[in-house]
Amino acid sequence: MNGTAVADKVKAALSGRSLYVLGPDVKARGLSEDNVIDGVKVVDYEGFVDLVTEYDKVQSWL
Repeated sequence: MNGTAVADKVKAALSGRSLYVLGPDVKARGLSEDNVIDGVKVVDYEGFVDLVTEYDKVQSWL
């Protein structure tokens, strides 16, 4: 999330990488998608399924 102690590190780590978050999980935690760090892609459950089928490895809870 923007404004956190690690936001700048996350932004720097995004160079050449993709990072996705589940929109419903963001909302379930009482957070706003508007505060997600620029470059982090918010997906719904359908988008998550698409990602799982597209990539061989999935990292969760990093």
